[in-house]
Amino acid sequence: PPAPRPAPRRPAAMSTGKFAPGQIVFVPDDDALCLACRVVKCNGYPPNMVIQVHDLATGREFAPAPAAAAEIGEADPLALEGAPDLVKLTQLSEPAILHTLRTRYARDEIYTSVGGILISLNPFKDVSRNDVRVLTDARAADAGSWESLPPHVFVLSEQAYRSALRDRRPQAILISGESGAGKTEATKLWLRHLAQRAAPPAGGQGGGPAGIERALLSCNPVLEAYGNAATARNHNSSRFGKWIQVGLDAATGAARYARLTCFLLERSRVTTHAEGERAFHAFYQALAAVGQDAKLAGHLGLQRAPEQYAYLRAGPD
Repeated sequence: PPAPRPAPRRPAAMSTGKFAPGQIVFVPDDDALCLACRVVKCNGYPPNMVIQVHDLATGREFAPAPAAAAEIGEADPLALEGAPDLVKLTQLSEPAILHTLRTRYARDEIYTSVGGILISLNPFKDVSRNDVRVLTDARAADAGSWESLPPHVFVLSEQAYRSALRDRRPQAILISGESGAGKTEATKLWLRHLAQRAAPPAGGQGGGPAGIERALLSCNPVLEAYGNAATARNHNSSRFGKWIQVGLDAATGAARYARLTCFLLERSRVTTHAEGERAFHAFYQALAAVGQDAKLAGHLGLQRAPEQYAYLRAGPD
């Protein structure tokens, strides 16, 4: 018997505008900033373009307002996948960057490369399950396997470490971001890598594999007491900058010394701070201490309640 004839296919909508039906685009959105959508139909060109799209995340079909339609742009396939390096995107735009970061963040991939720059998003939870593997892979990687390494503080630190020994030139890692972005945690990860990579040879000096890390981190309680404060966005916000310098032995790669310099302390916070924020921790720690020791309180003439002191009350009192 003759083979059954296939059912007739529904003809695709014809494109008479800027975008073709089926094309993936980024549509501006007030809440999500941008939405990845598939074009259903499109007529005309901006500013008179009329377009119907299908939201890939929710399945909702809608027609963007004229103002939003004018800002619709083509979506890069790598951005939709959540590419590990933004440099590889062919359509590098603000929506492409935001969608890439959002896609990776949803997979607990908080690091994204931009060439030699590493973007880190605070996950507000523990996502360190792969850290040991990345640390091991970065240390063992050669030129052929380097590109396969995922974006990570360990990988960036390993690159700087190798460059310092190979080129005999100083290397710098700048960790920057707004309050609560995770700068302190990124610094701790760098120190962790350094403690493993630049450990002194067996029998050498340095206090063991974690000697440098332990020496630097032991400064933190004092530095945080006099340089950290509670802000509206972060209960332990560093109100100063830190420059950490580590010297390596050119022959063995072991860390020989470390120097920590503090700068740009927010001194104005001593006398005034905004509503909902606090002065430096040291003031409150001192008052908490005298609250537990009446003899010390009498000796210093201090009261436990911060509200008793003008400098510890919020606002320009």
